[in-house]
Amino acid sequence: MAGAAPFDDGDDALAVAERWMEEGRELAVATIVAGEGTAAPLVGRRLIVDAGGAVCGALGHGPVEEAAREAAAAVIASGGPRLLDFGLPGGHACLYVERLG
Repeated sequence: MAGAAPFDDGDDALAVAERWMEEGRELAVATIVAGEGTAAPLVGRRLIVDAGGAVCGALGHGPVEEAAREAAAAVIASGGPRLLDFGLPGGHACLYVERLG
């Protein structure tokens, strides 16, 4: 997806994920992996979700975050990753959700 610049605030979320994994929590990470139009600035944003529903990070779009939380719960339960595509006003974004640990 041309024109998408990576967002670089994931380091804090990944540090929290590492700490949560050390605490024994089951986690998934949702990452915006592609975007076009108004979604392009979202590329690289991460949301860490634990099995209890606690989150760290932000994706920058409410409906995408809600879908990410739901997908994270399914990924934690199944272990299998998911790739989701969202039509957004003026563009679209692709979200990859995978289990950590």
